[in-house]
Amino acid sequence: MHASTVSAPCGSGCGQPNTAATFDSNGYVASTTDFNGNVTTMVHDANGLLDQQVDGSGSADQRTTNITWNTTLRVPLIRTVLDAKGNTVGKTAWVYNTVGQPLARCEIDPAQASSYTCATTGTPPAGVRRWTYSYCTAVDTTQCPIVGLLLSVDGPRTEVADVSTYAYYLADIATAHHGDLQSVTDALGHTTSYLTYDGAGRVTSLRDANGVVTNLTYTPRGWLASRSVGGATTTLSYTAYGAVASITDPDGITTRYAYDAAHRLTDITDAQGNVIHYTLDNAGNKTGEQIRTATGTVVHSLSRTFNILGQLTAVVDGLNHAVFNAGTSGSYDGNGNLVQSTDALGIQRQQGFDALNRLQSTIANYNGPDPATKNTQSVFAYDARDNLEGVGDPDGLSTTYDYDGLGNRTVLHSPDTGTSSDTYDAAGNRLTHTDAKGIVSTSTYDANNRLISTGYTDTTLNVSYAYDEANAVTGCSASLPIGRLTRVVEAGVTTVFCYDGRGNVIQKQQVTLSQTDTTRYAYTAGNRLSSVSTPDQTAISYAYDSDGRVSSVQVAPAGASVASPTVVSSINYLPFGPISSYTLGNGQVVTRTYDANYRLTDLTSPALNLHFNRDALGNITALGNASGANPATETYSYDPLYRLTGIADNGAALESYTYSPTGDRRSKTALGLATGAYLYTGGTHQLASINGIARANDANGNTTGSVIGGNTYGFGYNGRNRLTMAQLNGATVGIYTYNAMGQRIGKVVTFLQATTERFAYNEAGQLIGEYETSSAALAKGKGKHRGKYHHHAGTVATNNRDYVWLGDIPVVVIDNSINGSVTTSVVNYVHADGLGTPLAVTDGAGTIIWSWPYVGNPFGEQAPTSTTGYVLNLRYPGQYFDAESNTVYNIHRTYEPSTGRFLQSDPAGLAGGISTYAYVNNAPLDRVDPDGLRDIFVGGFGDATSGIVRSYYNNYHQNNPDSAYYSWTDLNGILQDIANAKPGDPINLIGHSYGGDTAAKAAMQSCKKVNLLITIDPVSRHSPDLNALAGKVGTWVDVDAEGNNVFQPSNFIAGIGGGWNDEPNGIADSYIQDNRVNHEDFESMMNASGAGVNSPAQVLGGAPLANPPFLPRY
Repeated sequence: MHASTVSAPCGSGCGQPNTAATFDSNGYVASTTDFNGNVTTMVHDANGLLDQQVDGSGSADQRTTNITWNTTLRVPLIRTVLDAKGNTVGKTAWVYNTVGQPLARCEIDPAQASSYTCATTGTPPAGVRRWTYSYCTAVDTTQCPIVGLLLSVDGPRTEVADVSTYAYYLADIATAHHGDLQSVTDALGHTTSYLTYDGAGRVTSLRDANGVVTNLTYTPRGWLASRSVGGATTTLSYTAYGAVASITDPDGITTRYAYDAAHRLTDITDAQGNVIHYTLDNAGNKTGEQIRTATGTVVHSLSRTFNILGQLTAVVDGLNHAVFNAGTSGSYDGNGNLVQSTDALGIQRQQGFDALNRLQSTIANYNGPDPATKNTQSVFAYDARDNLEGVGDPDGLSTTYDYDGLGNRTVLHSPDTGTSSDTYDAAGNRLTHTDAKGIVSTSTYDANNRLISTGYTDTTLNVSYAYDEANAVTGCSASLPIGRLTRVVEAGVTTVFCYDGRGNVIQKQQVTLSQTDTTRYAYTAGNRLSSVSTPDQTAISYAYDSDGRVSSVQVAPAGASVASPTVVSSINYLPFGPISSYTLGNGQVVTRTYDANYRLTDLTSPALNLHFNRDALGNITALGNASGANPATETYSYDPLYRLTGIADNGAALESYTYSPTGDRRSKTALGLATGAYLYTGGTHQLASINGIARANDANGNTTGSVIGGNTYGFGYNGRNRLTMAQLNGATVGIYTYNAMGQRIGKVVTFLQATTERFAYNEAGQLIGEYETSSAALAKGKGKHRGKYHHHAGTVATNNRDYVWLGDIPVVVIDNSINGSVTTSVVNYVHADGLGTPLAVTDGAGTIIWSWPYVGNPFGEQAPTSTTGYVLNLRYPGQYFDAESNTVYNIHRTYEPSTGRFLQSDPAGLAGGISTYAYVNNAPLDRVDPDGLRDIFVGGFGDATSGIVRSYYNNYHQNNPDSAYYSWTDLNGILQDIANAKPGDPINLIGHSYGGDTAAKAAMQSCKKVNLLITIDPVSRHSPDLNALAGKVGTWVDVDAEGNNVFQPSNFIAGIGGGWNDEPNGIADSYIQDNRVNHEDFESMMNASGAGVNSPAQVLGGAPLANPPFLPRY
């Protein structure tokens, strides 16, 4: 019996997504009509195998998938994808042995190799990716204890031997059975050995290519009980029904979990007794969330409501603001797409979706009263393979993308950066990149697809990357380098990395301008940073509380003039939240007060006294000098797109700004620089003039010339598109050098006084030191300009500086004056705001020696003041002020405070926001440039049917705009996004279906470690290369959700390779497999966690998922 019509959706998980269905004579589905009227037609053969599926039939978005089957083995032979015009845009083919194991798998570009057959041996032509597999065909005594075991996988590249091999135990022994996997060897000969198994076939001991042994133990019921990596042990306990009850990390820090009678997570308790409590409805929706102290006081809360279909209809924050409302009729369309919502300020947002349920348009301030922002619309277009083909921004400018038949993005047409193009090798690695200026870079890769060189016509820009090098080559001591980046060699700079057994960097040596700067690190057993030794030999150590949070910081400077080594103590935190207070080494207490949404309301110290009023969305609307101050010192106004439009003092306007719909500043009225009307080059977002004074831009969209405050500035860029030269009134005043990680490591300045400096960064990308290279006392606050060092005539001192950080907060500056064999150190203390921006510096006696105004300084253009001549160049997070150009280095590009925009377009492209030049979307009071945590979601082929991407767009991305979504074909876009993250920043990759494969591939090719990799129903295109993930992933969650998905039946996914070929134990620091989490769980996760929640722990781990071990990992 089949249901042919349904009057209304029946809710999440009920398995009825359509309003109507027809069936063929054999009872197989012939067509479905969803609740938006979109039609899908299907043709099945007599065996029930799907021969054809047409999605969005009859629409402009129509996509046809044809599948040819081996009907005996019930496995697909050829799958082709056709667009709405009938053009074949994608083709995949397989060859099998007699038992249905794939012998070859081919991805074929129809435009280049339409007639190619996957059974063809020899070197494939251009436009073909071909993997081949070999298996045990008979039992023997050399390699095959069981028929059918996978022996090797040969990847698609032909210029290198990208072959992975597998070895097995040939006979039963006390610690393994015949057929158990014994080792996996990657294309470079790196071997992971599986040393012992228990009687149930579970791995109990394995050794990686560095010789590090991981030991695993299990409970009698087969649940993981402990995991010890090089002696660092994590233990787990369970409830009687198998839910995780507690996890104790290698530092002895325990987190406990409690569940309701339905075995659903309700409480997470830390070692100090603080609790996150969830209230769930009968459907498992998380309707309430509270954070409570150990005494039961609620300090943070959130509540949600859902309709009978499980759709999120309202979110109310801890201050009773309805920050999200979608409870009216029509908020969701018939397919469950969120199409209209309202925030706490009454501002509406509307979204539209195409026939394949892909986001087609967004309208901000929908039908709002403000004519300047009313119905601000962005539009999106896709090809038949779900590649994003175009984005139309609110100003009507379009960014378009071209792809080849393998899904590689070949051309980018941008109104900001012009036209650029890329070519690729057979594995999808980018070989060449040509920017809009015609500058070509060429890259090469090793057999594990790791980048080993990038070359330019200007050979001084060439970079080479080395991996796996022995200590005798790198000079490291006791480093374990296999699978890890060991050296980066460039003209003028060489960087060497040394590692411990868990992949932590224990030493980094940077040779710049013939100077060697060495930074050393030590870690606790739980991988918490315990000490840092800076290149200037300042020793910094960290102590931790029972929850694993920093409790104090000690510093031993190179000089001996410091009385106490403790520079920060008595650090207190809100439960599961931010720092609430700490004491600096000069005895001054910094106190931070937060509301029930954990938003800063008061910041007090002897140097600061700030009180913030906020609107219902958290925008700062007023600033006072103390809690409850009346009247406020300043008030702030915003447009309906939440952009700062005005500052007033007691009602009198001080500054005002207007913007285009996309976010280009159109005018500035203020007392500062760059006031007046802003005009842009037609068809671009490139600033052409301010108040009639022209500016210049190059073909890549970089600002090359400007006039600010009567001074004429010029800027030059190298082939990497980095600012390398600054001119003032025709004279070169600054020369800058960068390393391959994008960090500025050298600066030569002729402004005021000649100076040459080097810079050092920690593994979080934070500046930890600046060091003189020149032989004269330098400006920029060095020598007498800091008011600290006065040298006798005829003597020369070198003046260096170290920075100490408490998380993202700069807390201490140490100035070291080196005169011969004598080093004198002076410690000063930084008072930063809630963003981590320094606003004041006090000396050891508590006297304010430097300050930077908060009042009247929203975009950071005002100059600091000092009565002693002390200089601090730190500005907003990640920034360093350059007096010679009146601009600010901001890690990956340069910020111009007077215009509130960057000199370059965002290298992340539109993934960094629709306005690629504006600083934090013109909302600087409570945001920082999105350069930190990267949440990257990678959609799969036909992902619209799953609801995962839909939920992601509908909720999570709206409230976490720094995150990004990519098609599974856009590997290079993902890699570029990862590259734009600061070194050490957490990177989360979440991929579904083909996107799971691409997410894994991105982790393989990234030179940065991925904090969390979630692969949902991976298709296993890259499973042969999984060993390339060694050392690249912290936690890997591998999920099989297809069993409960009515759209993509599990037998179909299995037919095209669904899931990894074997459990990749030992590749990630932590690996979890699960087959009890279905698509609806993930949809609930994104729905419940997206609106009004920004914590990645909540987004990626705080949802009502079925598998408890999934929850506490993040």
